[in-house]
Amino acid sequence: MPDTDGFEVLQLLRSEPELKRLLVVVLTSSTLQADVDRAYELGANSYLVKPVGFDEMLHLVKRFEIYWSEINRTPTTSGPLKTERPETSLV
Repeated sequence: MPDTDGFEVLQLLRSEPELKRLLVVVLTSSTLQADVDRAYELGANSYLVKPVGFDEMLHLVKRFEIYWSEINRTPTTSGPLKTERPETSLV
């Protein structure tokens, strides 16, 4: 990205209230723990290191898709959090 880096983009995204719940996945070649920590401190939801080979990248993308589309649970709205009480039933 010219004139900026991913950390700056992440910081900008998280400073915008309407983007607070946007899922942000960092896909990078950096394996530095300091970069992992910084990304999460700035609000990343996931940090993935790009594999070198095509087959490994394909495998990562497939696993990524399964996690985010089938396993992960997301909020119902992008608005403010609602604190709802669980339904109870009296028998």
